[in-house]
Amino acid sequence: MKSFFTSRWGVICIAVAISVIALLFGRYSLLGPIENGLAAFLKPLETASSNFQGRIKNFSEFFSSRKQQADENTRLNERVQALLIENTKLRSSLEDLHTLRDEEQFLTERKYTFVPSHVIARTSFPHDNIVVLDKGTSNGVIVGMPVVVGQGIVVGKIISTTSSTSMMNLVTDSQSEFAVKVQNDSKSLGIVTGSHGLSLTLSLIPQSEPIAQSQSIITSGTEDRVPQGLIIGSVGQITYKEGELFQSSAVVYPISLDNLTVVSIVL
Repeated sequence: MKSFFTSRWGVICIAVAISVIALLFGRYSLLGPIENGLAAFLKPLETASSNFQGRIKNFSEFFSSRKQQADENTRLNERVQALLIENTKLRSSLEDLHTLRDEEQFLTERKYTFVPSHVIARTSFPHDNIVVLDKGTSNGVIVGMPVVVGQGIVVGKIISTTSSTSMMNLVTDSQSEFAVKVQNDSKSLGIVTGSHGLSLTLSLIPQSEPIAQSQSIITSGTEDRVPQGLIIGSVGQITYKEGELFQSSAVVYPISLDNLTVVSIVL
């Protein structure tokens, strides 16, 4: 004989009993305490979950903000670098304009004909210091013409030309030579030569014509294509020996030749 709980009527009775119990619990709020207990139990978990989600959101926003800041810093750094480059170019252009203005003023006042030129290349070998300029025979440039900067300071002499470029020896080059005079009472004539790209020497000054340190040395105008009055430098330490015909001296040169950018060729 089947057990009552496994028989059809038993199953029906159990189902009806469960339904009645559930109805009574619902009607008389018998489940309230259980629900409240579960709610109280789950509340901390819910709060912790909400806090965790908030932290994840804040964490994500923090890193997103840091990335945006990093990107903005990169853009700002790039902009600063671009502005620095632009400022350097503008400063260089301004310095070139000032140099050209000084050259033009000096040469115009003395009624010299000249052509401004830019340095486009430079070589430096043990005994050669050659600069390439962007003006040539099409601009009236020929071999032997002097090249100056600022207030007529000689920086070199043209040694070769093409139609659009020319090459000059710097005044300190070993092959450089200028006929000069010292601005003393005797207006002593001599020769200034370069020495290994490093210095200048004044020579062939007669012993009978006293010279003194700091006296100015200018071109004499006695050689082809080099006018009188261009500045070479000033007398430095003087060297002479008893019984010799001539005396010599070091030349104090007024500028550095390391950063030439714009010059003027005296035609």
